[in-house]
Amino acid sequence: MKKVSIKTIYKQHKKVSQFLRPIKSNIPLQQAGVYKLDCDCGLSYIGQTKRSIGTRVKEHISDVRNRRASKSAVCEHALDKPSHYIRFDKPQILAREDRYIPRLIREAIEIKKHPNFNREDGWNLSNTWDPLLKNIKSHVRDHTAGPRDTVVGIQSGTQDN
Repeated sequence: MKKVSIKTIYKQHKKVSQFLRPIKSNIPLQQAGVYKLDCDCGLSYIGQTKRSIGTRVKEHISDVRNRRASKSAVCEHALDKPSHYIRFDKPQILAREDRYIPRLIREAIEIKKHPNFNREDGWNLSNTWDPLLKNIKSHVRDHTAGPRDTVVGIQSGTQDN
């Protein structure tokens, strides 16, 4: 190549890893948000955490194992009757939210939507929310197509009628 005045540049070959897309860790229980733990009696516990939901569920399990009913509504409910079986193996993520106030508001909405054994109702929602939440409750009860975020559906105007 030098004889014909062509300059050459060496370029490194690509590694196999450069051809592959990066793997994102998208484990759902590793995020902050609002979650639900179901009991076989038909009631649920709705909670919120700024840490990972998985960590918070492990704390609930520890509270039940160590019988700390004063510390946990989940433990209190589990110890209430021997027939209560909390489904720790199937926590449901109701909303992913890092911001504190929106997370508290979403928790309060979910507490009003679901029959639960929470000790508190969470954030004090205005009574102006009641007609909307009543509508959502009836829609959730009547809707059998599968899980769906009805609050976001109504806000974005995509709610089925």
